[in-house]
Amino acid sequence: MHFNIVIPLFVTSAYAAVTSQNLVTGFDSIKGLNPVLNNIPIPYNGLYWDRWVARPDNPLSAIKAISPNNTAASASILNQVTRNGGSAVINSVFPGSRVSYFTLTSTFIGCAVQSQEIPGVPAPCDIFVTGTKTSGGQVFATCQYRGTLARPQLPLCTFPTSFNNLRNVTFVPVPIGSAVQPALFADDFRYTTFTTK
Repeated sequence: MHFNIVIPLFVTSAYAAVTSQNLVTGFDSIKGLNPVLNNIPIPYNGLYWDRWVARPDNPLSAIKAISPNNTAASASILNQVTRNGGSAVINSVFPGSRVSYFTLTSTFIGCAVQSQEIPGVPAPCDIFVTGTKTSGGQVFATCQYRGTLARPQLPLCTFPTSFNNLRNVTFVPVPIGSAVQPALFADDFRYTTFTTK
């Protein structure tokens, strides 16, 4: 007598669903801004804007928002973080974060003199940008700002396609023709967030 023994085989396949969202963050939905500046909520459009503050357009400011009416400035505008060289960070890693990683495409960015009394005075600078990937590897870019009182507009800085799978991005301004550390001014960050479910 011959018996066939059938052993069931269960194959489990788990695929993580990844959803993406294209965003342009101009900080304009932050309401109730005081006349100087305010902390950016955590999170804001999916990310943690570490050492950035939101500031409304000021009639005395030479540097104006690209999309009215708010811009972001590094917190060093208050001389609060000169110990870190005026750097500011965009981060997807923080308690409660739903974003696994992001891709940074571009931003309008430049530098200003650190001052609350005379806000938005252009300060020529190079901005060294370092992206840290989920793998731990790093990518680099440089944004240039040569603004003057006659031409204070923030230029568009476009990042290479290697600025993907990012955990965080650090922006460090370096003054041109001055020993005074400037503060960052930026608006309209374009990026895509990726959330794994």
